[in-house]
Amino acid sequence: MNILIVGNGFDLSHYLPTKYDHFMVAMDAIENWDEWSDEINFDDIFGTLYEKEGYFFGYTKSIYKTEKIKFSSAKIENLKQKLESNVWYKYFSEHYNKLDTWIDFEQKINEALNQILRLIEIYNKSRERVSLLENLICEYKSDEFEIINLPNDLLRKLSYLGILETHDNFSCAFWGGIEPQEKWKFSKDYIISDDSDYDEGMNILDLRVNEIFKTLSDQLEDFSELFSFYLNNIVCNLKPKKKFKKIGIGVNTEIYSFNYTNILKSYYFLDNKISFLHGSLEKSNIILGVADISDKLREYKPYQFVKYAQKILKETDYKFLEESKLIQEIYDEAKYSSGYEEYYVDPQDVKIAIWGHSLDQSDSNYIKELFSLNNEKINAFITIYVHNKNAKKDMLYNLFNILGQSEVEKWMKKGWLKFEPNPDIAKLNNIEPVELPKLAEA
Repeated sequence: MNILIVGNGFDLSHYLPTKYDHFMVAMDAIENWDEWSDEINFDDIFGTLYEKEGYFFGYTKSIYKTEKIKFSSAKIENLKQKLESNVWYKYFSEHYNKLDTWIDFEQKINEALNQILRLIEIYNKSRERVSLLENLICEYKSDEFEIINLPNDLLRKLSYLGILETHDNFSCAFWGGIEPQEKWKFSKDYIISDDSDYDEGMNILDLRVNEIFKTLSDQLEDFSELFSFYLNNIVCNLKPKKKFKKIGIGVNTEIYSFNYTNILKSYYFLDNKISFLHGSLEKSNIILGVADISDKLREYKPYQFVKYAQKILKETDYKFLEESKLIQEIYDEAKYSSGYEEYYVDPQDVKIAIWGHSLDQSDSNYIKELFSLNNEKINAFITIYVHNKNAKKDMLYNLFNILGQSEVEKWMKKGWLKFEPNPDIAKLNNIEPVELPKLAEA
């Protein structure tokens, strides 16, 4: 192969616990660990997943020295404090059962930003209705009273993000003559008021929108540090019991990674240059965010949540195929000048393998660039490795969505695009799964 593109599925093919729910289950185990216990180990961290993912973790424990993964009570306590103070961790924990992939995770960030936009719009309309607003927020709606009315689902989501907190001194029933409800108020960090006595209630003079986005951005950065800790201290500390057999990556293969880990180097000892498009653990510049924001959100400039902006600010590897050394060499060789005339040689073949990338809309700019390579100078042949039939279906539908059905059909008919099963790492290395601990299964 000339070019290899890897995503999270590449790490999962090596039975590394890099799925979204692997991370959240690990953090939940740490958060709820008995403070009187001396240490926590691999089975304590992932044991609740052994029944659902016994096949996967049976191979993980067979391949890696999982007994080396353990944390002291002091480190656990430090992690607990960070988890308990992070609003994004609380927010994602509340939605844990609804999230399956890192794509779902990104969509939840986008949803949170849009919930804040809903809050701003409702707040602005309330300000137009009355001259002064109490710092009291209820689900009950009435145009007669000086309170902000938000739907119950929005109230709860904003409370998970730390924007709202419970209000103990007022009752919504006082204004509406209805059954008492939960009542909320803005966190004092996010409003400008006319009263210094926050606990007794006050009139809101303004909502500090920029402060909301800044704090949530800082908290998301803290969340990314928690994820970096997980990858560095658990995933990357899983050392193989024996060397992996080579998987056919040549010394001249260009590699582009959407992962933060570098198992190609640590497990296969490759010296190939790897471009980390979403940042890397080694450079401490990992990217966590959304592909884009709506036009309405752009009015408030929360670009710190956009991956494109993060890539520039964190100085990740930015160049992709158009700037590829291999591609540029082909372009240079394909054309030379003699006087004022230009002569062209036959196009060169470029073989591209995609292993473990979902081809989701969030990376559509890369996918479009990838499928624009075929021209008079390059014959691009793309092989997409898939985990199973469902994965193939999802990837195909993603390509339809990004490129259009006719473009995908053209690539298939011309033999430029094909799908193949993932290389079976366990089979290649003659590895069988081990039986998981009975205690962890329970």
